[in-house]
Amino acid sequence: MSRLPDDQAASDAEVEAAITALTTVQLIDLKRYAVRKIVGLGRKALGRDWQDLLDTALERTVGRDRRWNKAQVDFRGHLRGVMRSIASHWREEFEDCEPRLESELVRLDASGEPRSPIDRVPDRSSEPGTDLVAQELLQKFEELLSDDEIGLQILWGLRDEMSPTEIRDLLALDTKGYETAVKRVRRRIDAYLNRGMEHA
Repeated sequence: MSRLPDDQAASDAEVEAAITALTTVQLIDLKRYAVRKIVGLGRKALGRDWQDLLDTALERTVGRDRRWNKAQVDFRGHLRGVMRSIASHWREEFEDCEPRLESELVRLDASGEPRSPIDRVPDRSSEPGTDLVAQELLQKFEELLSDDEIGLQILWGLRDEMSPTEIRDLLALDTKGYETAVKRVRRRIDAYLNRGMEHA
């Protein structure tokens, strides 16, 4: 990416003024955009959340690593572009062999609140290969929902500790649509876990 010439880039003072001038509505919009990017990354976010993404975009703008061309785009649009670029970079640098984080484990209960699915698996903590079991379990959940985009997005949202309201807003679902999708996810996970316990 070519560097924006000094005479086209906003000055430090203009950037600081633009940050200060961000309204509550604009900040909410930026948060929602950051959440969408993080949810889209899934485990490739490596535990980073929407705040990390937005803060990184601001830091790079203030540090002039990413210059704002105020003649071409408003400040909110600039930050969206920076977040899009950062998220893309995080996706590209992710290695499939990265170990799975504990925070990536799916958490669902009857009310849609986050819980660790490992809690429902027989305790094998004294057995070798426990970490591998946890990794395989999470991978299986992702495979179970590979044909259910809404369900997968809900699963990622709950993994990232988003509230049901935040997930509904993100996916443009009403309460009934969200609850129906959560039940669908739970049925698939429960069926898989129950089969596993029957053969344990």
